[in-house]
Amino acid sequence: MLIHIAVADYGEKDNADLAERFGVKKEDFPAYRLFLNGKINEPIKHEGGPDAEDLKRLIATKADLYIGLAGCVKAYDDLATEFINARGEKRTAVIEKARLSQEKLDNPADRYSATVYIKLMERILEKGSEYIDTELQRVEKLLTGKMNPAKQQELKIRMSILSSFKMARDRDEL
Repeated sequence: MLIHIAVADYGEKDNADLAERFGVKKEDFPAYRLFLNGKINEPIKHEGGPDAEDLKRLIATKADLYIGLAGCVKAYDDLATEFINARGEKRTAVIEKARLSQEKLDNPADRYSATVYIKLMERILEKGSEYIDTELQRVEKLLTGKMNPAKQQELKIRMSILSSFKMARDRDEL
């Protein structure tokens, strides 16, 4: 469960007890916590921003729930999972399957996303699954800087697609 609770810092100080219980200070506002499986005393702290995509990414990655993030394509998320679960030459076969599927896509946005999925598969094949974390950190850092809106959107799509690979990898490691 992800909820929003307003905490007043004046007058009656509504919900101040909740803020104290979960270690939220005034300078942390807005602060988000995700509660999974009734674990009321073990909330997951959200480190990202307050926009919908960041919150979807939190839920998708921590709750093991499919939520189509911006730029993600369900069929390619499935291929990302297949790629992560494959070993050796089977990974190369998944990349080829992704390329063949890309040729059949009509939507330009989906074709762009497919290109990102394929490039990430190639990099993971070359550098190992650690690349996922390294690239996520790099993209997160880039997103904190100033850039034109088109480049920012490209990086957000890359971040969403990287999250798909990360979720697949984390499930595979269990």
